Amino acid sequence: MDFYKNYSILRSVKLKLKPLALSAFWLNVGKLAAGSMVAQLSGILLSPVILRIFDSKDIGMLNLFNQAVAFFMVFSVLRLDRAIVLAKNDEAKKILQSGLLLIVITTLLITLATFPFSGFWFGFMKLDYPALFILALPVSFLLQSTINFYKAAGNVFTLYSVLGTVIAIQAILTQILKITFGFSLGKGPAWLILAEMAGYCTTLIFLLIVFHKKAKFGFRIGSFQQLKEILASKAVFLKYDIPAAMLNYFSSSIAVFLLAMFYDTRVVGYYALGYSMLRLPMTLMGKAIGDVFYKNAADIGDKMELLRKSASNVVIQLFSFGLLPMASIFFLADRYSAFIPL
Repeated sequence: MDFYKNYSILRSVKLKLKPLALSAFWLNVGKLAAGSMVAQLSGILLSPVILRIFDSKDIGMLNLFNQAVAFFMVFSVLRLDRAIVLAKNDEAKKILQSGLLLIVITTLLITLATFPFSGFWFGFMKLDYPALFILALPVSFLLQSTINFYKAAGNVFTLYSVLGTVIAIQAILTQILKITFGFSLGKGPAWLILAEMAGYCTTLIFLLIVFHKKAKFGFRIGSFQQLKEILASKAVFLKYDIPAAMLNYFSSSIAVFLLAMFYDTRVVGYYALGYSMLRLPMTLMGKAIGDVFYKNAADIGDKMELLRKSASNVVIQLFSFGLLPMASIFFLADRYSAFIPL
């Protein structure tokens, strides 16, 4: 009799505790956010060393270079990275192949637009490196666009552990390479950019191996006919998502180009360091939550009431998570700045 009584008590306790268990949504967010946290932690720990080697002008030039690459990435796959999350396995593979073709085409166009006119771009960006260095722009674009597209494809197969690992590996390796290049080759934005490109290469190789093994995603470029069919079926992303992405890009990046135009890259470096510090709480969780929620919303489909409830819960939880770190930055920003050697 006591056994059944104890069993009923334990069962009731278990039922009460069940709602407290983490949902699959937050487990997936945790897998992605863990990689982001490792990446940010490595940046915080190693940035004082990097800033002892490179000055704010080098940091500003790196930021200006990355913003130039980000501009082209808005158009890189014509927002098929958003469409691929809505697709099923076979369709996702076709979208990935078509997106890789778009990336190759855009890389060639960027090369034609930059390398023959390297003198103009170097004068505009106030660089004094060999003209061959301008080829870093299309190469970096090719690597970053391909990595981002594979990350979007990983959302289809919920490979969040893999994506979190990729984020951590890329960040740690890039920071270590920056320090290594700085000590062995000296300061200068060229070594910062090359360190990031080396990190991208390693990340892309890792992604290709893992996707081929776990998702049967081979590296294959689609045909022009296949690309035409995909773009026709996903025309809504071309019509609405690209203008929105472009406005979002300009709202966050126009300050970098204006500061470079009216002042110099040293000021851009100060701005980049401050801006990255302010965005730190959002960077830790925001991207992970956004990616996982987008996949969940795609699975929910047109069940508007369920989608509205899910979105409201995420917004409330996001506000709760971000309140403390944002308040900490607001009240203690002057103390944090003491750890940044400028």
